[in-house]
Amino acid sequence: MKKKRMPKTNNETIAAIATPSGRGGIGIVRISGKKALSVAKKIFFVPQKSNDGSKLLQRKSFISRKMYYGFILNPDNKKIIDEVLFVYMKAPNSYTKEDIVEIHTHGGSAALKSVLKLILNFGVKTASPGEFTKRAFLNGRIDLTQAEAIIDIINASNSKALYFAASQAAGSLKEKTDNISDKIKAVLSEIEAAIDFIDDLEDDLDTEALIDSINKIIKDEISPIIQFYENASFYRDGYTIAIAGRPNVGKSSLLNLFAQTQKAIVTDIPGTTRDIIEIKINLSEIPLILADTAGIHASENPIEIIGIKRTKEYLKSSDLTLFLLDASTPLFDEDFKIYQSVKDRKHVVVINKIDIAKSDMLIEIEKKFSESVMAEISCLHNKGIGKLKNIITEQISNFDNKDNENSILINMRQKKELQDAAEALKRGVAELKDNGYLETISIELKEALRFLGNISGSLISEDILDRIFADFCIGK
Repeated sequence: MKKKRMPKTNNETIAAIATPSGRGGIGIVRISGKKALSVAKKIFFVPQKSNDGSKLLQRKSFISRKMYYGFILNPDNKKIIDEVLFVYMKAPNSYTKEDIVEIHTHGGSAALKSVLKLILNFGVKTASPGEFTKRAFLNGRIDLTQAEAIIDIINASNSKALYFAASQAAGSLKEKTDNISDKIKAVLSEIEAAIDFIDDLEDDLDTEALIDSINKIIKDEISPIIQFYENASFYRDGYTIAIAGRPNVGKSSLLNLFAQTQKAIVTDIPGTTRDIIEIKINLSEIPLILADTAGIHASENPIEIIGIKRTKEYLKSSDLTLFLLDASTPLFDEDFKIYQSVKDRKHVVVINKIDIAKSDMLIEIEKKFSESVMAEISCLHNKGIGKLKNIITEQISNFDNKDNENSILINMRQKKELQDAAEALKRGVAELKDNGYLETISIELKEALRFLGNISGSLISEDILDRIFADFCIGK
């Protein structure tokens, strides 16, 4: 299998602000590349005798990984920009395996931007999103799975997502894909030996054993990783829940209770909610994307019609639907129509306004929707919300976490590569069963190895790399 040549880093020195925008106690400007130290030296000055900044000198030498106190000066007018801490990390013992300088300024945007502007004046290039991590990958300090895990760590909104990302950053996925590749290579070596010595070995080739080996790789190694993604990707990506129902059943009130603030306007006027309103919350370490949707009913209002259309589209893609009913009124035709659209998907029938509901109405609802999981609430009195949250958690957590403590949570790109690898292996099995050409089988196994190589980045193309690192923040 011919390997693609890995892209190389350019020789430009790059710099960026590595901390979020806004105000804070500390902000960091990061420089990486051959000129990192020489440029930083030109603007960093240390006190000669006192710490008041009155007598400042340029420091000539720096010990790697030691922090220095001093000031950033504009070399043109000798004006002090900020009082800082300065650390130099000598290549290859740095994040990018290049020389790195970090300047720790005060966390105001003016100070950070002024320091960065001084650095850029010396021919340093502004780093693109994720360029520091991309250099760490291209210089061989980390593989691509670890690079992608870094952005997952940054974006983690709960301890579960952080756990899975940290595990992958430590190399768990790379180790797993290497193990799978080794098993494929073992099968491939037998097939290629039969090709090289076809007159002597082809009749001795144990086809059934090879088929069993490949099927075992698919069933025991690849499929569980893909299945865990299907079960648990919401820990990283969020679990979407649509609140649906006809107008005035309490959808916006329920959203506000989850948000613990007035995110949606609540009135007695039907059709108040015209568009989808989303909030993000954590429920029992599960990141939820909760959406208040437009009330579904017959309408001639063009704006309402657009909102209702968007609601119906959202319901098709949401992970769970909370279907709200008003227990203080008789059931409407719209209630049954909405139920028909959600009953075959994961849903909970939420009976609102139980504080003013008649007992015969509750009996009728329970009878009409007996096949569904139900929850009784009162948004007005904040009653039953805790039980509803427990039901939501139960609906989401449909697998045993204890059995998956060592599982690997991949992303969608990695899932696609694994699926393609499995399909290539299946094609190889089909050829073996049909007594196909050994060369064709060999090609399919090599294709599977190529897809696995894309996961770790050992055979990745530059355009795919650019797409991956475009999702990173600048400065990382």
